[in-house]
Amino acid sequence: MSEEREIHSIIFETSPYGNVDAIVEHDSRAVYFYLNESPASRERSGRFGMRACWVRNLEKGPHVINADEMAAGIATMLPRHDCVDPELHRLPTAETLKVVWLEEGTGAALLEISPEDQSENIIAIIPPWSGVDGFHGYASNCANPTDVCWPMPDNPLMTKRIQNAQQFWESWQQASAQTQTPWEVQLPLIIESHDQRFDTTPEMRIETEVPGQHFPLAKILQYRTPLHDVLVTAGLSIFPQPAVEMFVENPSDFRRIEIAVLIDRADASAEIPDAAPEPLPLEIVNQLAGLALYPWQNFTWLGPGHSCQFSTSAGDIGVLLTDSQATEITGLKPTKLCDFRGDEVNLLWVRGISQSDYDKLASGELTLDGLITRGKDSGS
Repeated sequence: MSEEREIHSIIFETSPYGNVDAIVEHDSRAVYFYLNESPASRERSGRFGMRACWVRNLEKGPHVINADEMAAGIATMLPRHDCVDPELHRLPTAETLKVVWLEEGTGAALLEISPEDQSENIIAIIPPWSGVDGFHGYASNCANPTDVCWPMPDNPLMTKRIQNAQQFWESWQQASAQTQTPWEVQLPLIIESHDQRFDTTPEMRIETEVPGQHFPLAKILQYRTPLHDVLVTAGLSIFPQPAVEMFVENPSDFRRIEIAVLIDRADASAEIPDAAPEPLPLEIVNQLAGLALYPWQNFTWLGPGHSCQFSTSAGDIGVLLTDSQATEITGLKPTKLCDFRGDEVNLLWVRGISQSDYDKLASGELTLDGLITRGKDSGS
């Protein structure tokens, strides 16, 4: 077995969501690109783990891959016949490398900047599906599929996705009097749509910022209808949810969401005139804020028919998400949220369900259609 070698760090960078670290390291023999769940996220989630992709050898590679090194967790060199250019031994530096995070934050590309003309070339990609079926990532200097990387695909859609992601994140950093961030552009449109849905004016809503040190950004708006108070997120859809493409054929239909919840009022009456809402208890607002951040904190996604569970001061409650707005809700108008970056934006409604029904959904004893049909039959 090879002796241990000193590891040298070239890049260490945390994703805009604060949950994944990008690391580029070398041991004087090979350069590797890693995505590693950040320590704070690992304590909470532990779902992402670590992804690794070979980038290039720094000396001539062996004839075969070193299985003992791989078994011991040592970054192994790529065999010379699996390299596009076996003589490419240039050691990159922090100044010649750039990490581009994909918009959902669970994948990234490594770009190398040419010192001659400052052009940027993609030299490695760890996409969101890294770690599935023996695949770890793509490398531009890889010639054949191996246990540590695959050849860089000739895929214009992937290239465009990386370019779009680079433009997206740079737009947050380069805002000026002439240009606006996505938040400044999109948030007013989302709020306007919510105002129309709940037939109200800016003076008749309460706005609360979703707390957090990282993306996604969001606000929670509170509205008043004759029979309900309504909490709804605004801005969450600017950020695509992770993992959607792993489960659905058309992720563009599901990856952007806003979330709303109806709360019955004690003074509910269709005859009550318009009035500004009374602030709801902070616990209720925080529960919605927690649900809003859940996909990025847990590397998953929320969509129609998904259920989850919350612990409250009154005990555990089951929650079901649906994309259907009940037509019988007084004071709601059917409006559609405007698309963003070519994706549909879905408004998911939170519906409380009994613990028994939650358990039955989780075990498969009860189907979503059956639950909804039963709710309609009972008038709920």
